[in-house]
Amino acid sequence: MSDYRIYFQDANGHVGRPWPLQCGRDEEAVAAAHELEHRYPVEVWHLDRFVRLVEPTRRRPDVRLVETPRPAAQVKRHGPVPTPEENYANAVAVLKRLGLSEAQIKAFRRSTPSDQEV
Repeated sequence: MSDYRIYFQDANGHVGRPWPLQCGRDEEAVAAAHELEHRYPVEVWHLDRFVRLVEPTRRRPDVRLVETPRPAAQVKRHGPVPTPEENYANAVAVLKRLGLSEAQIKAFRRSTPSDQEV
């Protein structure tokens, strides 16, 4: 028995972590990859030697996955939305916990835009 690895690809063609597989020959490893249900191509490797690219067993969608930011109205929030003053007070509290001096915090206050500038 030899060590084979199966690598699944995602919709964007990125290769994931290997799945170990113990088989006697290349044909057995390829047959095992064919038995797995997958939407995207699968690579079969024996140590550092590429064996074969196994085509998908299920029909894949013709669209590629792209991360797009959601509009602010769709963002789920847990609890009420903080006011700018609360955000600023939270930021100052974090700076104090990080050990910044009062002079550094004052410099932060001067570098922060006011509500009129926004």
